[in-house]
Amino acid sequence: MNRKIYFANDDEESEYLAEINGLRPNVVVKIYNKYYRVYIYTIERLKISYETIIKQGCKSYPIMPGVIVINEATKKNVIDAILDLPLSYFENLKAKTIQDLNMILSDFREPFNKKFSEWVQVYPSRNK
Repeated sequence: MNRKIYFANDDEESEYLAEINGLRPNVVVKIYNKYYRVYIYTIERLKISYETIIKQGCKSYPIMPGVIVINEATKKNVIDAILDLPLSYFENLKAKTIQDLNMILSDFREPFNKKFSEWVQVYPSRNK
């Protein structure tokens, strides 16, 4: 399968934060030289976000393209979920260029606001 998965950070602190917050907004999937930004949420986190928006008086909570809902936001679950998706899922998303990613990422807070070239390829692992 020609998929590469990147995280902004791949360390214990990032894993811990993803698990307790129930989300990983810092995931990019590369398929055949095209880059796709995906947003990983647990159902609990999605429910909290929904309830917060509704309490603010909104009538609906539109979900942006690229949202993937999983049971737990662990590294393994994220990789498994992305590998389980059909390629057609990504065809419905807008591919990003490296320049697009760098512009988007520059708006992130520390420690995620780094150039895409500094992100960590987590699948296939470069350590294998």
